[in-house]
Amino acid sequence: MSRRSEIAAEAAGPTIVAGEILVEIMATEQGLGFLEPLALMGPYPSGAPAIFIDQVAKLGGGAGIVACVGRDDFGTINLERLKRDGVDISAVSVSDRFPTGSAFVRYRPDGGRDFVYNIAESAAGQIRLTPEARQLADGAGHLHVMGSTLSVAGLKEIVAYAAKAVRGRGGSTSFDPNVRKELIDGADGALLAALVDDADLLLPSGDELLAAAGVNDEKEAVAALIARGVGEI
Repeated sequence: MSRRSEIAAEAAGPTIVAGEILVEIMATEQGLGFLEPLALMGPYPSGAPAIFIDQVAKLGGGAGIVACVGRDDFGTINLERLKRDGVDISAVSVSDRFPTGSAFVRYRPDGGRDFVYNIAESAAGQIRLTPEARQLADGAGHLHVMGSTLSVAGLKEIVAYAAKAVRGRGGSTSFDPNVRKELIDGADGALLAALVDDADLLLPSGDELLAAAGVNDEKEAVAALIARGVGEI
């Protein structure tokens, strides 16, 4: 997406995202997983879509999120952070039944990370295409989708509706295919491929570029994705 198209998208309406809002709780020591009692720090407001859209707002762009949190302290610290930074949270539902999602994180000695998620059985897994979500999408100029959210049951309907609404306003889309290994079994491969093909801007990290293209060479992967219609990588 060029600077000109970025300006056009912002003129058409705010950037929106749909997905998980979590708290992140981190182990203070490096190691492998959570197989023994550990010192932890947190909770920190988190969730890839929430982090992304918060940064959009802090940079001065219009920003909104479709999500769900629990009626608890974890939900409160997330909503307060988003509101403070200027994100439209009118399409964030608050569940009286499900707690706010969580991610326990521990860094391995090699720099990698192990996660223990509660998404599907938390408020984060209860995202739906509500009237508030439709209203937010109807006024949006750009839709950003995170691969980490592909395991959430209600995402497909929300993305389909929002993408159509954004495209109808002359807006654009971007896709970050950050599917975590702990969540990949729940991901919809056909939806992932469709999101890649529709993206004006693709934001892969490391081997995600090769996985998105289905080839093992970086140069070939870029050429294949551009040929499929991706605007920029």
